[in-house]
Amino acid sequence: MLAGSAGFLPAAAAFYRPGDVVDNFTLVNRATRQPVRLSDLEGKIVFLEWFAWWCPYCQAAAPQVEAGIVEWYTRRGGNPAGIPVLHVAVNLQPGQEAQTQNFVDRAGFEFVLEDFNRALANRFQSGGQPIFAIINGVAGSPTHRPWELLAHQDGYGQRDFSESLNRFRAVIDAVQAAPPIVAPRITQPLAGGQWTEGDTLQLSLGVEGTEPLAFTWFRDAIQLPAVMGATLSLSPVTLEDSGHYHVEVMNAAGRVASEPARVLVQRRVPPTPKIVGVRTVDAARLAVAIQDAGGLSPTLEVSVDLQDWQPAANLSATSAIQEVVVPLGERPWAFFRVRNR
Repeated sequence: MLAGSAGFLPAAAAFYRPGDVVDNFTLVNRATRQPVRLSDLEGKIVFLEWFAWWCPYCQAAAPQVEAGIVEWYTRRGGNPAGIPVLHVAVNLQPGQEAQTQNFVDRAGFEFVLEDFNRALANRFQSGGQPIFAIINGVAGSPTHRPWELLAHQDGYGQRDFSESLNRFRAVIDAVQAAPPIVAPRITQPLAGGQWTEGDTLQLSLGVEGTEPLAFTWFRDAIQLPAVMGATLSLSPVTLEDSGHYHVEVMNAAGRVASEPARVLVQRRVPPTPKIVGVRTVDAARLAVAIQDAGGLSPTLEVSVDLQDWQPAANLSATSAIQEVVVPLGERPWAFFRVRNR
């Protein structure tokens, strides 16, 4: 029987044509009585040959397929790209087990599935046998999609079958293997250094290797919970972010760990605000200019005796010059200072 990803395939499903992707199916292994899925044959080029023991064309084709496909690729270790070619005989005749087994033995079939209700065969032709279909089971091939139908033939065709065999071998030989998976390799190590709290910390690793690459970051050998790639970014950085950082990179071919990089986060020292100018607005008011308030909100204070200081204005947390107008009131003169709160 044939099962697709969404259940059994309908009897009226369209015929497959070369270039189509064949749905995952399930047939029964004649020897073990266990189900075999197309997906179980991944990594191989699958050569399907449907037969019935009494069919003279099946009897004529079987030894030629054995010599021209099975033995041909066995001696060569697969197709030119080294991809193994798996011959799968598919029995269409229910019952008559003795005659079928005699045919299987004479043909030298090693792997036989059963398609008694023709659920799969009917996706290639509505009746008759033999049927031949070649399917690419190689994932990642640069030339063909996974489970793409490479070739299909209904019936025996030419009497000597050589034209068919040549065509079959041509499509098998055209399948290229997936590029080799290259293990990750570090090309640029992590560079540590000093940062100031509140800044943005970035550590970048140069790495080569076949995608996808997985990155796991550590600080002082403790894994960081965030999911990051080749660059670690922390903003704003804090004093607690100091430590030794390293990253492990992994793909299907292997794993590599970087050398640790030391990160030192220093406490931010706010700039010292200063008075950069005083001007007279009018007889009762002065304008005081302050610079470098930085990340704090300092206070402008006023005094007439340099002993008793009173707040005159609260300043904004900006490094730009800001000017504050202060009334003199009854003061004959005034001293000013600016202090961080």
